[in-house]
Parts: sequence; C-alpha cells; structure tokens
Amino acid sequence: MAVTKASTEAKFALRRIVVAMDTSVHARAAAEAAVTLAVRFKAVLEGLFVEDVNLINLAEHPLSRLVNFPSGKGSSLDRRALERHIKSECARAQRTLELMATRLELRPAFRILRGRVESEIVTAASEADLLVVGLTGRGRLSRGRPGSVALAAVERAPRSVLVYRTGVSSSGTPLVCFDGSDSGIKALDAATSLQREISHDIRVVLVPTENVSIKALREEAETFLATRGLKATLVDCSPQTTQRLCQLAAISDTNGIVIGAENPMLRGEGLKQMLSDAACPILVVR
Repeated sequence: MAVTKASTEAKFALRRIVVAMDTSVHARAAAEAAVTLAVRFKAVLEGLFVEDVNLINLAEHPLSRLVNFPSGKGSSLDRRALERHIKSECARAQRTLELMATRLELRPAFRILRGRVESEIVTAASEADLLVVGLTGRGRLSRGRPGSVALAAVERAPRSVLVYRTGVSSSGTPLVCFDGSDSGIKALDAATSLQREISHDIRVVLVPTENVSIKALREEAETFLATRGLKATLVDCSPQTTQRLCQLAAISDTNGIVIGAENPMLRGEGLKQMLSDAACPILVVR
C-alpha cells in the first residue's frame, strides 16, 4: 500500500481551541492541557462555561431538594440562590483558566452560555479545531467513568476532541491507533504533530482489517513517519478491542491515546469502554 504525497503532509493544525470549564478536578486538568496546546500551536484559546438550564428549571419544582454530601442533609432549592451559586462557580472557573494562561503569557477568551450543557458544548466545538473536555464534571461519584459531557463531545462533536483527566503525566509519547483508513491517517498525522521530542519513537498500534494486512500497515506507517523524520515502535493490536488498546497504553511510556473517530473499535460500547478503561488522555481525531 503506497502512501501518497498528500497524506504525508501535516494537516493537523490547531488555530482555535475551546475548553469546557467547570470547577471539577478533571476540568482543571483539561484547562492546563488546553493552555499548553494553545501556546505550542500559537492557537486562540476560549474557555466555555455553560449555565445548566435543566438544573435551573429544576429549582422551580416544588418537590426538588438540595442534598448536601456527605452529611445527607437536605434543603429546599431556591432559584435565586442556585443562580448565585452557578455564577460563583463560573467566576471560579474563569479565574482558574486565566491564572493558568497568564503564567504562559496567554490571554484566553471566556464565554458564558445558558442551555443544555452537552448541546451547547457540542455546538461550540464546530467553531474550533479542537474541543478539550474533562473526563467527568462536578458531582460525579463514579470514579473513572466518563461523564455525559465527555461522551456527547466525542460522539457528536464535528471536530477533534481531547478528553483529559487529572493525575496523568505530560511526559512520554503518543500511542496512535492505525488501521490504514483515512481516519487512521488523520490519527497518525495528529500524533506526529503532537510529538514533542523528535528523537523519540512514535508508538503505533496496528489494527489490521479484512482488506489490509499487518505487513501493509507496517510498511505504510513506517513510510509515513519517515517523511517526518520519525521512527515507529510498531505493535499488533490483538484482540482488536479498546480494552486491549488501553492495556497497551498502560504498559508503555505514553502520554495519551490518539485514535480516528471512524475507527471500528469505537462502535457500540467501545467508546464508552475506552474512556472508562484508559488511564491517560484520549484524542479522538476528525
């Protein structure tokens, strides 16, 4: 399988980055990643905070209660008090992003919207080259499980999405999933663009299909990377599941998984499973 000249030219460019903000630890990690990428790619950065209209409307229901965790004590919901709380959360999120950006001499924009959180964030993604979201938002009790915003962003956003989580190191190299498709080429291109150290290998997980053999994938990946002055550490993904992909990431020195949005492994429950299992950031490339 030959690699065309067009496919070897870098196409992954970040001119505008949107990061979904709240006051959760994962959103803070996402903000740090977004700031770093904006500086590196000289991109415009915008923080986005969505005032949850569903939560605000719930406050008007006569039976709604606010339960304090972990005391378990409940109190009635008051719309005005809730809106003050949301405004306070928004201000905290904005200060967090601005402080991070100031240290790197970056001036981010900050937008406040009111609506359904998932829908507003997905819509905002259409205006950017990359949407960065935290794995979960505030109030999530299931550790490691993706929140509704992360799932909606990866499933529905028209552009690339980076799902970030707290407690991960920025060191290491990308682990990219390559199946020879156009989507796989885009993922390989993104991984090489994100590679920090030219002396390090790109780690490529080869995913053969009925039409493309391991040998053909190996040759294509090596040729593609050679045009960028990079070498590859190539690994066969068998069985071809997101669980296996996450296992390969866990045993390698990787700072994130890069995968094309059209990769067959993401179909069905594959996407949700990968977001749950991966102990590192995940970049889904479109």
